[in-house]
Amino acid sequence: MIEASEWTGYPAPRPERWRGYEPAAVVWQDGGLWLHHTVHVSEDGARAALTLIAPCDWGCGYVDFLIDTENRSARGPC
Repeated sequence: MIEASEWTGYPAPRPERWRGYEPAAVVWQDGGLWLHHTVHVSEDGARAALTLIAPCDWGCGYVDFLIDTENRSARGPC
C-alpha cells in the first residue's frame, strides 16, 4: 500500500508554451518502478490517469503502462 506521504506533487506549469499540461504526482517503487498520477481535462470533463513506469528490460529507457479500468495500453522506446 502506498501512503499519502510517499507521493510528490508537481503543479501544472503556467507559461503559454506549456498549455495542456495538468498537475501530477509521482511515487517511486522498488525495482526502479514509478507510479504517475494526473488528471486529463477535456471538453467532455476530467478523468484520472494512473501510469506505471518501468525500466525497459532491453536497456533502452522506460516503458509506461496506462492503468485504466476500460483500456490498458503500453508504449515506450522499445
